Amino acid sequence: MVSRRSWGREESDAHNTMTDPIMPEIDRARALLNDIGWDNVKIETVTGGSVNRTFHLTRGKESWYLRIGPTDAEASDAPTWFTSHGLRHEQRAIAHWANHQRYFPETVHTDFTRSQIGSDWVIQKAIPGLPWNALRARLNSTQTASLWRQLGTLAAELHAYIGPEFGPMEPGHGFSRWSELIRWDVTGLLTDARRYNLPLEPFTYLCNLVDLRVHELDEITKPRLIHSDLGMRHVLVEFGTDGEPMITGLIDLEFARFADAYSESIFVAKALESQHDPMFDHFLEAYGAVRPDRSGRMRSLIYQLIALAWWVTDAMRRQRKTEANEMLDKMRSRIDEDKHIW
Repeated sequence: MVSRRSWGREESDAHNTMTDPIMPEIDRARALLNDIGWDNVKIETVTGGSVNRTFHLTRGKESWYLRIGPTDAEASDAPTWFTSHGLRHEQRAIAHWANHQRYFPETVHTDFTRSQIGSDWVIQKAIPGLPWNALRARLNSTQTASLWRQLGTLAAELHAYIGPEFGPMEPGHGFSRWSELIRWDVTGLLTDARRYNLPLEPFTYLCNLVDLRVHELDEITKPRLIHSDLGMRHVLVEFGTDGEPMITGLIDLEFARFADAYSESIFVAKALESQHDPMFDHFLEAYGAVRPDRSGRMRSLIYQLIALAWWVTDAMRRQRKTEANEMLDKMRSRIDEDKHIW
């Protein structure tokens, strides 16, 4: 829903104020809210995110989140995978997951016109609960296993949604073959490596690997809708009246896209862990995961290298060179390990 006044000279002056780079973020947020009549809410900055600017809004017992996306200029200065349209992608993903909307934040206001500021922004109702990773210390093994089973069941249901082509939640950006989208991904990462003056060898190896494994990639023919950043920090959990934890919602869907279900970040992250997590077996069982064959293992390797390359470029975007080098070392190690296998 877009709710906005027509703009005259007075409103144009307000727009100039809201786009002033010196203006404190919380004042810019308050100006946006005042313009739509939300002038009696408490605003608190939410820290920790690296893509959107997020603010917690409260009025009495009511609670929302104001999320302001990146500008086009910020996106152009970032890696190729970064987008200023993430909040739009999220809205489309939620609309596709029509039968599961109870798990996603209800959006009460959107503005994608960029008339007030040079960014998309939304206001969403807060979902009850806290991020799973914030509650880990309070959970016993039985409760943890239960949450993994809940998440496995939910992920399988979400991945059952099939789209017409592979790609992001944006019209005109799809691919008919899975290998084409993956090639687009890795070519962009190689471009990013050049941009950030990173060693090119791991990125070139990844591009060559994708070219060599087109057949294995194109065994995936159904574009399934995935979250793409599914992890404990994006899973909200609340304790029921019986004291048992239950998943209440999923957040941060800006990178949702139609893809191979096993390229979902949670599969990839677990594959990259140095030690097997027995709790994840509960997820796999509830999900109905199949044991990967040789082609599946090769695809998994490609997804792992893409994830590591993504983390490298993201660290460079945030000017964390030490972290980028650590991820580069992991990328090289993963390549070396599999050179001996394949």
